Amino acid sequence: ISAHYLLRQGKELQPTAKAIQTITLLKSAVPELTSPELTGEWEFRLREIEHSKLTRDAFMRDIRELTNDIVGKAKHFHPDEHMPDTEPFGQCP
Repeated sequence: ISAHYLLRQGKELQPTAKAIQTITLLKSAVPELTSPELTGEWEFRLREIEHSKLTRDAFMRDIRELTNDIVGKAKHFHPDEHMPDTEPFGQCP
């Protein structure tokens, strides 16, 4: 809320334009980062650690590999190739 990604409306939280634009950008640049499958996989793997079927080191190694991949994609990302063209809101003063 303090970073202006969400607005509180009564008992609900609503995404702001900033949040929607960020997700749109991430889906274009690094689609796996916004996938529910990745969240599910991480939750599964954390349960494996909890039950001693996977080591923390192995999990963290995979996280580092994913992070390196994401950073590599970010370095070569050109937003103008992925963001939709929009009509201007008006002239700047």
